[in-house]
Amino acid sequence: MKKRLLLFILCFCGSFSFSQDKEIYLQYFVKPDTVQLRWAATSPNLFIRGLNEGYLITRTNAETSEKTEFEILPFSDRKKSLLESTDTITAFTASFIEEFLSNKAANEAQRQSPYFMFSLSASTNRSIANVLGVYWEDLNAGNNTFTYTIQFAGSTSIADKMTINAKQKSKNIPCSELIGTSRVDLKEAYLIWEAKSLNKAYGGYWLLKSEDGKNFKRLNTTPLYYFTSQYEPYKTIIDFIDTAVTEGETYYYKVAPINHFAEQGELSNVAEVYIQRRLNGICNIDTVRSNNLTRLIVGKYRTEVSADEISAYVLLRGDKIDSTFKVIDKIKSTSNSFEFAYETNLLSGDRHYFKVAAISPDADTVLSFPYYHFSLDQEPPKKPTAFNCEINEKGIAHLSWTAPADKDIQGYRIFRANSLKEEFIEVTKRLSPELTYQDTLRLDNLTSEVYYRIRTVDLNYNNSKSTAAILVMKPDTIAPVPCVIKKYKVEPKGIYLEWANSQSTDLAGQYLLRKGASKLDTLLKFQTEQDQILDTTCQIGGKYEYQILTVDRSNNQSFSAPLSVTYETGFRAAPTNLSGDVNRETKVISLAWNLNATEPIYSIQIYRAKNEGKFKLLQTIREDVTTYEDLKLSPNNVYHYKVKVTYQSGKSSKMSEAVEVVY
Repeated sequence: MKKRLLLFILCFCGSFSFSQDKEIYLQYFVKPDTVQLRWAATSPNLFIRGLNEGYLITRTNAETSEKTEFEILPFSDRKKSLLESTDTITAFTASFIEEFLSNKAANEAQRQSPYFMFSLSASTNRSIANVLGVYWEDLNAGNNTFTYTIQFAGSTSIADKMTINAKQKSKNIPCSELIGTSRVDLKEAYLIWEAKSLNKAYGGYWLLKSEDGKNFKRLNTTPLYYFTSQYEPYKTIIDFIDTAVTEGETYYYKVAPINHFAEQGELSNVAEVYIQRRLNGICNIDTVRSNNLTRLIVGKYRTEVSADEISAYVLLRGDKIDSTFKVIDKIKSTSNSFEFAYETNLLSGDRHYFKVAAISPDADTVLSFPYYHFSLDQEPPKKPTAFNCEINEKGIAHLSWTAPADKDIQGYRIFRANSLKEEFIEVTKRLSPELTYQDTLRLDNLTSEVYYRIRTVDLNYNNSKSTAAILVMKPDTIAPVPCVIKKYKVEPKGIYLEWANSQSTDLAGQYLLRKGASKLDTLLKFQTEQDQILDTTCQIGGKYEYQILTVDRSNNQSFSAPLSVTYETGFRAAPTNLSGDVNRETKVISLAWNLNATEPIYSIQIYRAKNEGKFKLLQTIREDVTTYEDLKLSPNNVYHYKVKVTYQSGKSSKMSEAVEVVY
């Protein structure tokens, strides 16, 4: 009995609950002259309160308003007689409740287990319900209408009530359909029925079993209960597995539901389950041989059982050991040996895996191990067609082709050469039935052509003839030969350059580049028609870097070695536009000029010659100016002027052109 209660705790703790809007949940069932009442407290604390205080039931006649009270005594008042009961369930339950109530240190979780256990089991066992004081029956109800109320004996408030017309007898609802099946591999009967919709009417179930369909006995020693869990929140059924069965026998099952008043409800239908006989032997293929277009498969079913186990054999064939096997023949036989003969359309070269399934009269099956058979194929396959190749800019060659019509293709072999005069080298590492292949080519060489061939290989490693070689051009990634600047010369009018042109044959163009202090100029675009130039656009004192860019038709580029040149002639450009104006009233000659300075100025020298005399230094100006006034004049003379600039670097400009002024 202790094991049963422990089973209840394990199965139903945490999964059985009542509505929480009432302290007591009341149900009834009307029988002839009797009204049965059954209730349950809706929490562990209320459950304990009911045991300690007992319950008070008040019956009120609807016609006469006559009230009659019936008391369910506290457990302590009933304990002695319950413990002395000859009914083992009553005595054990009473002993358990006594210990439970005496454990004052029990926490909420420790109280819940007995609460759930007894609330559930009281529905299927009248003795437990009586010990808990949660069952009462009115034997004098007759055909009257009464209102029943229930409350804790120590309370003045009604916990629940209901009005019952005793004329209207209660009926147990039909049990749901019981479905039974046989599990051949496990030698067991599997039983299942829907229970969620029955939960309000029935608290548990007995499962009955019969070997003749007439005499039924209980299969389970404790009731079966419907419950859900966090792992099966949507469960709606109860299932049961019966392993106490014998192969070849038929068993009959039905469900006896137990209502919440511990009485049997309406029985379910009878589920008939036949336990199939299983095959206990092994099936072997002994040999497979060829006879022209016929393949003969011979073997045996080996068993120690003397009775006939076999009703048929089935032949299956697959192309690979792990592929799907298809049924190709079936023979009915009770013999322990078999022989299949099936026709093929190949004299040789076929290769297959075979299996034979032995089938019992009850449809149990035993399969043989796969048996591999092939006939030697010496006929080469056809070669592929539509062989094509494309190479991208990274040197990846994408090859594709169309497979021949042969059914026994194992894969393809691809060969490559740089010339038709060379030996073709195989590039594939393994055989594959794929119709594409990717090859990686080196582009850092001077070989621009590559040739490919392909051949087919069948399952017996027969090779087809090679296809005709296809030519593919590799993309050009080699930079052209750069130009070489051979010499240069700084001349008064500019910088003279001379170079040797590129010898590459696929030139798209060449460009003479000059890099100055602030920008990059393209001085010349040419092919090979020019190999020298005089750069007259440079400025004196400027620093320049010359390079020649060579570009081929694939846009590959190369640069000549850079040449750095400073355009230095020893002198800077002379001032320009020197002019002189006479003002006789103020006795002044005003000079003006333009400077072409490319660097900071240190001083400006003014030179003067009188009539036919020599030029002499007139004035040194240490400012960056473009005008000067000559006050040292004598009438009736012709004056000649020149201007020169000295820079902070120590360099000097040339003398400007002379200007003549008559005074």
